[in-house]
Amino acid sequence: MKYLLITSKGCNRCEIAKKLLEENGMEFKEVDAFSPEGIDAILTYNTNTNPAIIDTINKRVYSISEFREFIRLKNI
Repeated sequence: MKYLLITSKGCNRCEIAKKLLEENGMEFKEVDAFSPEGIDAILTYNTNTNPAIIDTINKRVYSISEFREFIRLKNI
């Protein structure tokens, strides 16, 4: 799994991030921010954004807008 998506219940932006990953064929695992795994990921990757899209291979954290730009540049 390349991407980890940290979300929380009732978060509309989290649904947007999930859809963005799905529409672009990205392999990801969704984790609740308040679960033990979510808390561990937040601490490990030192992130405070919600949602957080984490590239687990390159150890990079993206916001939705940053990830959209990453996809745009990748497709040029």
